[in-house]
Amino acid sequence: MPDDTKTPPPAASPTSPRPVRTVRPVPTVNQVPQAPTTAPVTGEVPADLLAKILADAAQRSGVDAAAIVVQKGAAVEWNDSSLGCPQPGVAYMQVITPGYQVVLEAGATTYDYHANARGRFILCQK
Repeated sequence: MPDDTKTPPPAASPTSPRPVRTVRPVPTVNQVPQAPTTAPVTGEVPADLLAKILADAAQRSGVDAAAIVVQKGAAVEWNDSSLGCPQPGVAYMQVITPGYQVVLEAGATTYDYHANARGRFILCQK
C-alpha cells in the first residue's frame, strides 16, 4: 500500500548557502538618460591645438582669447589635403586626412578653422 504522507524537505543547515536576492536601485534624476542637448561639441580637439587656434583668432580679431567662445570643436575626416577649404588653382593630395574643425565666435565674427591631425591649421574663409 502506498504511503500518502509527504516527507517535508530537509531543513537548511546553518552552513548551506542561502540564495541572495539582488535589488537593482531605482535611477535617480541624475542617472536617467537625458535627451541630447544642443550644446556644442568641444572635447575632441587636443588642448594644445585649441590653444594655438584661440591665440590666432585673438590676434586676428583683437578680442581677448578668454572672451572667445568655442561653438564647435570636433574630430573630422577631410576628403583631401585641402582640409575642406580648397583654394582655386592649387592641387591637393586626394587622400582622406584626419583632423579637426573648430568654429569660434569672437565678438560678432565667426571663425571657421580646419586642422589636420599633425596640428597644421588654416582659417577657412569660404
